[in-house]
Amino acid sequence: TLQLRAPLEALHAALSALRARDLSPALAWAADHRERLEALGSRLPFLLARLAFVSHLEKGETLAALALARERLLPLALGEGCRSPRGKIELSATVLRGAAAGECAHGIAAVRSLMG
Repeated sequence: TLQLRAPLEALHAALSALRARDLSPALAWAADHRERLEALGSRLPFLLARLAFVSHLEKGETLAALALARERLLPLALGEGCRSPRGKIELSATVLRGAAAGECAHGIAAVRSLMG
């Protein structure tokens, strides 16, 4: 029972933080469990990174969004989704959704250039 307690507490803390709109614990949890999530075919790391990207754009944090796109979102998309048309469409839709929300055009253009 004690073996299960710590992982469940970490997951509960990440979920509580998500409810408070804090993605950091969930991103850290997904990074810590990347191999297991990949083995399960989970898209959770990509979806969390995409959510963090949009969150930065909504807050007007264009540089943070761009850094996250370079460091996490694009590698995850290339690794799990951009080999398929669906992955490219999802990544493009994320960027365009940020642009439609009136975010900084320079940051959006930079992210688009990263996608090739």
